[in-house]
This record gives sequence, C-alpha cells and structure tokens, in this order.
Amino acid sequence: MSDKKNKNVDVKELNAEQLLKEADKKAEDSSMWRTFIRRFKRSKTAIIGFILLIIMFSTAIFGPIIYAGFEFSIGDMEISWGGTHGHHYRSQNLDNNLAPQSWEHPLGTDHLGRDVLARVLWGGRVSLAVGFVAMGIAGTIGIILGASAGYFGGAVDMIIMRFTEIIMSFPLLFLLLTILALFDGGGIMLIMVVIGLTGWTGICRLVRAEFLSLRERDFTQAAQALGASDIRIIFKHILPNAMAPLIVSITLGVGGAILTETTLSFLGIGITPPDPSWGNVLNDGQSYLRDHHHLTTYPGLFIFLTILGYNFLGDGLRDSLDPRLKQ
Repeated sequence: MSDKKNKNVDVKELNAEQLLKEADKKAEDSSMWRTFIRRFKRSKTAIIGFILLIIMFSTAIFGPIIYAGFEFSIGDMEISWGGTHGHHYRSQNLDNNLAPQSWEHPLGTDHLGRDVLARVLWGGRVSLAVGFVAMGIAGTIGIILGASAGYFGGAVDMIIMRFTEIIMSFPLLFLLLTILALFDGGGIMLIMVVIGLTGWTGICRLVRAEFLSLRERDFTQAAQALGASDIRIIFKHILPNAMAPLIVSITLGVGGAILTETTLSFLGIGITPPDPSWGNVLNDGQSYLRDHHHLTTYPGLFIFLTILGYNFLGDGLRDSLDPRLKQ
C-alpha cells in the first residue's frame, strides 16, 4: 500500500515538473523570437543601421592597426608591422602643424602636427568602447532594479521608484560634471562607470512597466502555481517576454552614451588628453574652425554616422520586435 502511495507521489511530482517545463516552453514561444529574423531582414532601416555600425566598429578596431601599424617586444624579440611613426595618434610635428589634407596625412594635421585621421580612428575605439560598456552597466542595473520593482511590488516598488525619481531629478550633465570634477577628470574606466551609474533610470522604468503587465499573464500565474521560484519566474518566464522594448531602449541608449562621453570630452572633463576621443578631437579643432574646418568636420562626421547607425538599428529593431506588426 505504501509503495502505491509513493508511486502516486512520484507521478504527481513528475507531472508537475513536466507542466513546469511546458510553461517554460510556452513562455519562450510567446517571446516572438521565431519571427524576429524574418522581419529584421525586411527592414531597410535596420539593415542600413547595422551596416553603418559594422563599418564604424571595423574602422575603429582595425583602422589604427592598418594605418599606424604596431610594434611590441617579447623578450629579446621585437615585432612590428606596417604604418609610419608620423601616423601614431601621439606623434607631434610642430613644423607641419595645421597642414591641409595630403597623401601623407589624408585628413591633415592639428595644431600640434598630429595626424587627424590617426586620432579620429583611435578616438573611435575609445568612444565606442565607452558607449558600449556604459550601457552594459546601465542595462544591468536597470534590469535588476526594474524587475524587482515590477515583480515584487509593494514596499520594494516604492523604495526603488522613489530612488529612481531622485536620480532623475538631477540634471544629467550637471551630475556627471560634479562627479568627474571630484575625481579631477577621469580615465576611460571612470567615464564608463560614471555614465553607466547615471544612465539606468529609463531602463529601470521600462522594465518595471513590462513586469507589472507580464506578472499577471497566464504563463506567470501557472509557473507560480506549480511552485517555481521567484528567480526562475523573473529570468525564465517574464524577462524573455520583456526583451523586445528593452533591446530597443539599450540600442538607442548606446548612442546616447557615446554622445554623453563626446560632450564631456568636448568640455574638457572627459577622456584626458593626449588620449583621443571624438569629443576632445572636436575640442582641439574648435579654435581653428574658420580656416581649418577639417579638424572638426571629420570627427563630427564619424559621430554623426555612428549615432545615425544606432538610431536606424534601434528603429528597425522596434519594428521587428513589435507584436502589433505580427502578420
């Protein structure tokens, strides 16, 4: 008799586990990933943005190596490849300052005789890295706080949202300038962290709104009834279904983070010279704008194309992931 009872208990536990797995599968199916690739390929805006970003990232990663070359040593062995000394972003030649565009210097030189193309290419590495990492930090914080507020509600929701509103009440640029001034400017890592720690509020509010809606759906209620843990429900059931607007927001946010870093560097409180970023390259050229426009035109063009790429990609992702466009 006891064996029969144990068998019934095992069957019930097995059925519960199977039902929970089915709930997991339904949650994944409802996240609309099956149709995403098809819609993305049909979106000309998304494709243009994606191609622009591929070009900009490829230029930033491989451009300095191809243009300026590299050299390093391993023990007694020295390895070098390509480029010239004058094409390094720190190389100065005061006898050739403010030179126009030429074969040797395709974008000319600045007031210290530094090659503008080399500085724009290397500055692209810095600006793109800052935008990407900063939004990674902001996205992580925003998702954790927004998911906690939306799922648990009550006092947790109230505390998190009041804290979010306090952060949002400060002017972002003033807050960034104040923090960086306390550290007497900053290196790349500090800029990444500061932008990330101040840029999560919008993502937090978005995730909270999605969780407030999705926690009332049938698949969430079923998972709770079957005894799934809160962590499993949040990350396995609800978060995948909230990813569509979240991806769009983060994609657009990367462009915003790049603009923020560019603004800070342009104001002289971002990336510390002589290390270049698009912002301080613009700052170096502003005094010579009338007679030597190449000092600001080309870094400005790189910024424009990068932000345009992120905006196009974000717009295309929104159209591809919007359930109202499902056919």
